[in-house]
Amino acid sequence: MLVSWWLNVVFEGRGPKSSGASVDDKQANALTMYKNDDPLHRTFQYIHCWKILKDHSKWTNRRQPTGPQKPLSKKQKTAADSTPAIDAPDHIHWPTGTKKEKLKLKQRSSIEAFDYLLAKKKEVDAEKELKKKERELKKEERELKKQEMCQKALALQEERIKLDKKKFDFERDREEERIINIDMSTMSTRQQQFYDDQQKKILARRLGN
Repeated sequence: MLVSWWLNVVFEGRGPKSSGASVDDKQANALTMYKNDDPLHRTFQYIHCWKILKDHSKWTNRRQPTGPQKPLSKKQKTAADSTPAIDAPDHIHWPTGTKKEKLKLKQRSSIEAFDYLLAKKKEVDAEKELKKKERELKKEERELKKQEMCQKALALQEERIKLDKKKFDFERDREEERIINIDMSTMSTRQQQFYDDQQKKILARRLGN
C-alpha cells in the first residue's frame, strides 16, 4: 500500500501542483503529503531505498507514457497496399547439370560404401582364418603333448619292466648259487635226489644261454 501511494504521487502526478513539475518537485511534494497524512506526522521511512531503486527498470518503465498506437494514415495504407506480393514458385526446376552431378556423387558414394564394406568383409574373413589356424596349431600342440606324455609313460613302463627283470634275475641267481653250493652230506637220500635234479637244471640252463 505504501509503495502504491508513493508511485501515484511521484509518477502519476496525483496531488497538488503536480502538473508540469519535475521528479524532484514531485518527490518533495510527496514527502510533504505523506507527513501531513500520517496520524503521527512521521516522515517517509524508505526515502533512502527509493534513491537507490528509482533508476531501476521496474520503476523507470512506470515513467514511460503508454497509450493506444496511432492508426496508419491513408497515404501509408495506400503505400502498403501497393507493395506487390512475391509468390513462391510451385516447383523449383534445378538445372540438368546439377542433377547429373548429384546423381554421380550419389553413385560414387554408393560405390565407395560398397568397396569399404567389401574391404571390411575381407578383413573379417582374414581374421577368422587366422584365428582358425591358431586353434588348429593349439590342437596340434595338445596332441603332440599327449603323444610325448604317452611316449614318456611307455618309456617309464619299459624301464620299470627292466628293473623288475634285473631284480628277478638277481634273486634267481642268488637262489641258484645257494642250491649249487648246498651241502648234501647230512641230507637224506630223497633230499639229495631233489637238490641233485635242481643242480642239473641250473647247469643246463646256464650252458644253454
